[in-house]
Amino acid sequence: MDVGEPLEKLFHGTFSDVAKLISVEGFKPGRFGTVFFAEDLEIAKQFSTQALPLLGQRSSINRTAFSVIQLTVPVSIADQLEISYRYRRPIGEFTGSIYWEGYERILKQEYIQQLNDAIARRTIDL
Repeated sequence: MDVGEPLEKLFHGTFSDVAKLISVEGFKPGRFGTVFFAEDLEIAKQFSTQALPLLGQRSSINRTAFSVIQLTVPVSIADQLEISYRYRRPIGEFTGSIYWEGYERILKQEYIQQLNDAIARRTIDL
C-alpha cells in the first residue's frame, strides 16, 4: 500500500464462521449479488447482530456468533471498485429496507474478484 495515499476504512458485519471463510476464500456475492460495507463500525456491528439472523443463511453456519471485518482501502482503489466516498448511499436505499441511519458502500458483483485480488496482493488490508 502506498504510504502517502489517503485511505478509507469500511466495515462488513457478518457471522463469525463466514468471516473465517472470507479470510480464506475471499468475499462472495450476497443475496443481491453484491457485498455491503458500512462506513461506521457500530452500524456494521448492529447489522451483524440484528439483521443477519433474519437473512436465512446456510444451515451449517453458526448464527449466534458475529464478527466485523475491517478493510483499509486506498482511495484510488476504492474509486476503481466504486466503493469510495463518492459512491456512498443511504443505508437501505438499494434494498428498500431502511433499518438505520447512515451510509453504506455497495460492491457490485463485477468488482468482487478485483477486491479479493487486491486483498491477496495486500493492496487492501483486511
